[in-house]
Amino acid sequence: MGWKFKAARFHAHFEAVQGVLSLPAAVLLEYVGVGSPDDLEGASRGETRTLELFRQSPFGNDGELLAKRQARNPLARDRSLALAGLDAIVW
Repeated sequence: MGWKFKAARFHAHFEAVQGVLSLPAAVLLEYVGVGSPDDLEGASRGETRTLELFRQSPFGNDGELLAKRQARNPLARDRSLALAGLDAIVW
């Protein structure tokens, strides 16, 4: 669940993870988009840029996307990706 305008990015994330984890085609993602931010136009411009960055680097493990993620986690706390089997592709 998240902002409606972010649905395309979450579907792109799912496709990337689905391929790595060899999930069967029957496993589907249902993204529930709710509401919109006050500045939808500005947010949509930023989202378009972010989606393009993820298309270039599906796991966001380099460049600007990695820097953004590291800035959100300044203490480098583990987010249990290893438990999900995703640590090797994300970090």
